[in-house]
This record gives sequence, C-alpha cells and structure tokens, in this order.
Amino acid sequence: MHTYKEERHTMAKNPNHVRIEELESRGWTRELARYYLPRAGGGWYDLAAALEVEKTPQWQEDKAYTGAGNSFTFMKSDLKERGWSPAMIRDLLGDPDLVVDHNQAGTRVAHLFRAVRVEAAEATPEFKERIAKAGARAKRGKAAAEDRSQEVHAAVQERAARLRVDPPSDLATLRELALAHQEDLYLVRGEFGRDVAGADAETVDRWCGNYLRHVCSNYDALLAEVSSAFRGVPGVNDVYANVVRPRVDELVESAMRELRATHSQ
Repeated sequence: MHTYKEERHTMAKNPNHVRIEELESRGWTRELARYYLPRAGGGWYDLAAALEVEKTPQWQEDKAYTGAGNSFTFMKSDLKERGWSPAMIRDLLGDPDLVVDHNQAGTRVAHLFRAVRVEAAEATPEFKERIAKAGARAKRGKAAAEDRSQEVHAAVQERAARLRVDPPSDLATLRELALAHQEDLYLVRGEFGRDVAGADAETVDRWCGNYLRHVCSNYDALLAEVSSAFRGVPGVNDVYANVVRPRVDELVESAMRELRATHSQ
C-alpha cells in the first residue's frame, strides 16, 4: 500500500526534478504519478525514479490501461456506486492500494483501490454471489418499506375520518376562551411581559382557530396515536401533516364560518 501526502512547501528546481506536465508527455497520468512516485516537494517529481519505474512491466501495463481512457483507481464512493458494501470491500479487496493525505494533519484521507484489482474481484464467483444477495436484500427491504408506507397511509386516513371539532355555542364565548387560553400559553412559556390586551381582530381570529384545533378537537390526540403506533417510521409525520392537518383546518374554518354567521344574525 502506498501513502501519498500532498506537499505544501516549495523547493528550488534541480535538473533531476520535473513537473507533472513533463511526465504526462511521457505517458504518465496524475494518478500514475501519485501511485508510483514520491513527491520531491513543491509539486516536483524525481525524473530518475520515474525512468526506473517506466522500465517495469507493471507500469507499462498501467500506462496502456489508463491510455485507453480507464481510471487507474477507484475511491470508496466509486465502489459504492458499483454495488460494493463496506463488508465486501473489507473481505474481497482488503487494504487500499493508495492512501492520499490531503492535508498535513491527516484529517482528509482518501482510500484508493487499483481499478484492475477491483475489476478482477468483480469477475469472481464470490463477488457475483454477494452482489446478488445484496440486491435481493435491497428488493425485500424496498417491498417492506412500501408495505409499511401503505399501512401508514391507511392508518392516517382512518384518523382523518375520525377528526371532530366541537366549538363553543357562540362566537363571543369562543373569543373569550381563546383569549384566556392564549394568556395561559404566555404563562407556560414564561412570557410574563405579554398579554392579549389590544390584540387586533386578525390575531384574535388566529387564536380562535388555534383554540378550536388544539382544545376543541381530537387533532392532538390522533397525532399522538399515530406517533406512538409508527414511532421511527420515516415520513409518518409528513403523511399526517399532508392528510390530517388539511382536514382539521377545513373543520376549523367551517366552525368559524358557522359561528360568524350565527353572530351576525
């Protein structure tokens, strides 16, 4: 396994130090240089070391491979996209071929695996068997999630059908109760400097709606039921908000219209 550190310091060029551009003119890629050559510092590479590497059969094979447009290495994120799991990487590939430290502190590290080794592993029966099992598990998980989602939707729809709003007998009583409820909320929240005196009509109407929703309906109780029955199920609160909340808002608006109509008579 190779370890590569990105150098941050500079150094004077000497005749045996070359930039990556000169290596690229000889068939190198940045990936090949990073794998085969130590950095001389400041972005320079040791030409003598490069010439020795170029004599090896492995480098010549890698040059031909990358020259055909293939990536020389894969990151773990690349492997994940190809269907590899962390356990498969551990069992079938083992240690990475190259570890790149992107900073001196070593807090940004990339683990790279030679593409030819990855592709060889992917051609084995063991990989094919494990990828097939992983696909089957994913399919079962998706089916279970879909079943659970349908169950959640059915339960939420059933709760929506049970929603009830029982308003006070008249608008004046509702306003009185809503104002008292808002005063209580200020006390519970520790907002002792606030009161309901002088609130405009729009604010009072909003408080009346909140009072009908949370005190005069079973909205909160049904929400607690759903949260308890489907605790931990992803998206349950979103489903509830999209199904039950619009329904209770509709009932609240209907109750307010009826109370206003009675009040104006």
